[in-house]
Amino acid sequence: MTDLSETTDALLASGPVPREQFDGDMPVSAQRRKRPILLWLSIGWLVLLVVLAIAAPILPIENPNVYAGHGIRTPPFESLAQPLGTDNLGRSELSRLIFGSRVSLFASVVAAAIALVAGLTVGIIAGYFRGRVDTVLSIIIDAVLSFPGLVLLLALTAVLQPSVRTLIIGLTVFSWVYFARLARANTLKVATSEYVVASRGLGARSIRVLWREILPNVTASVITLAGLVIAGLILAEASLSFLGLGVRPPTPSWGNMIADGEPQLSNAPFLVFIPSIVLFLAIFAVNYFGDWLRTRSDAASRI
Repeated sequence: MTDLSETTDALLASGPVPREQFDGDMPVSAQRRKRPILLWLSIGWLVLLVVLAIAAPILPIENPNVYAGHGIRTPPFESLAQPLGTDNLGRSELSRLIFGSRVSLFASVVAAAIALVAGLTVGIIAGYFRGRVDTVLSIIIDAVLSFPGLVLLLALTAVLQPSVRTLIIGLTVFSWVYFARLARANTLKVATSEYVVASRGLGARSIRVLWREILPNVTASVITLAGLVIAGLILAEASLSFLGLGVRPPTPSWGNMIADGEPQLSNAPFLVFIPSIVLFLAIFAVNYFGDWLRTRSDAASRI
């Protein structure tokens, strides 16, 4: 599971750099001209996954939960009709990968969106009002962070009935604290700015200051963390599904596809390797794009 605490620590500890620098000693203009091919590949892969996930019901592919009619445990590239082969029940691996992406991506993105809103709200309130409010909310944030993420998810999903809704609840509870921590730190800085002090001096109410002055200046930096959080949530969802605590079979997800193929690892390794490779590429692409977006955001704020 991605250690998001290290990422938020890096965001909180980032200090000012000279105007002409972007990453190391590379000028901003040179960095803008240099668009790594890996970035475009990551974006292309993510776009492909999203498009396939959305269009899955109308694509000319077999039902992922029924026999595809091309034999049981057919190896990849043996049939044009089933380029990725079939599993132990004769179900299309390609179809199950596409429909499985709907679960993995939907649960992760929705959980990250809810966590962002919740964490942003809690962090801004704690950083703006400070005092006892900050103390209580900080204790709650530290308490959640003190639990190992996977253990916390296992506990929640073990109590609740396994489903996509349960996954979203568990992933949200696990991830909102990272947004809250970063939002609080940024609010502490923004709250002492001259325009905020001037707004208070003119008699603006706290709700107006929070909505008009604090929120717009804190949101941008917090959103840049969303990509890295989504990558961690995709892996978390796959881990839960692998352990049987995610969506119930026969509904496919990348995690339970790996779990289904694990007993046949020696005879049919493709049943494990294919969904594992797709999972790895998805996490890598989200992580890379999120890290690039955060770096560009940091650079833009220093110009």
